[in-house]
Amino acid sequence: MSLLNTSSVNTIRVTTMLKDGEARIVSGGIRMGRNGNVVDNFNSGGLGVIYDRKTGTVISDGFDRARNVYETVPESGIRLKGFQIPQWDEIVAMIKEAAKVVPQVGYVGWDVCLSRDHGPLLIEGNSFPGQDNAQEPSLNAGTYTLTEVSPPTAGYATMDPEVLLFDEPLSNLDAKLRNQMRAEIIKLREKIQT
Repeated sequence: MSLLNTSSVNTIRVTTMLKDGEARIVSGGIRMGRNGNVVDNFNSGGLGVIYDRKTGTVISDGFDRARNVYETVPESGIRLKGFQIPQWDEIVAMIKEAAKVVPQVGYVGWDVCLSRDHGPLLIEGNSFPGQDNAQEPSLNAGTYTLTEVSPPTAGYATMDPEVLLFDEPLSNLDAKLRNQMRAEIIKLREKIQT
């Protein structure tokens, strides 16, 4: 993970939901610092990417809060799409065990880092995880499924979602975009009901 940016601890957000006592990964992303910054925070100039929750392989280009899109990490030149999160199976096993510790909190965003000496390390579990870890910069998310609109940035995207979350999805959109989103939500509702 340090190959992505050497000045920060680049973290992996794994969001889980408990269902029937089993933790299921519902979304996630990688956050990485930029330009010598020691934090990976998306809101402090870092980049984010979305990964396939089954394989741990990055499936999006990078993006920043300003919605700039990056095929490679600007500082290192590493191609983002196709990047494999190291030790993915170990990360998943650790997160699934952690989710069982406090089953009363069924929806958690787990932050994980990788240590050369100790492998995956759990940094924290967020009971109300922010949505900026994997915000797709475009509302037309292509092969992604738009699963949440989290103002002020556009979409929270994940492949093949198990759950759809909407938290005031239209409140901060302009009139034109609000009408487009209403139409998309109606289509989605009709698709789910059939």
